Amino acid sequence: MRKIILACLLPVAVLAGGGAADEAQPHLQGDGVVIDGTLFTQEDIDKGASIFMRRCSQCHGLDHRNYKAPWLNGILGRPSASVADWAYSEPLRAWGGVWNVETLRAWLTRPQDMIPETEMNFGGFRRRTEDRDNVIAFLVSRALVEGVEDADPASD
Repeated sequence: MRKIILACLLPVAVLAGGGAADEAQPHLQGDGVVIDGTLFTQEDIDKGASIFMRRCSQCHGLDHRNYKAPWLNGILGRPSASVADWAYSEPLRAWGGVWNVETLRAWLTRPQDMIPETEMNFGGFRRRTEDRDNVIAFLVSRALVEGVEDADPASD
């Protein structure tokens, strides 16, 4: 069903007036997602999902529930330290940024380099940048699909 949803979204984006200015923003294309001009295919997104399950899901959920760490649904465009009922560290609260592709890329490369003294116990994808980028493609594609489904009154 996901492939059908993703395949239907490109015409919706075109009808909504997506133009050259929107090309810089991550967007769905066919059954993939375009990030910074690079098409991540469904295969790349699936690899990202697999890596997420192995390396991230022990702490983070994608079901709007906090586990050992805050949930990551719809992270794209979300202000940092904004999940309710989560006690964020002072350094992360003080950062005050917004999660976008650039900040996710820096964070997942090495969280401690981006926000020293963060409490996140993850060394980052320093050598496997392809893995990092596939995880980002997975998170971005989920956020974009969730955003379209949330905006579709027929999905209620």
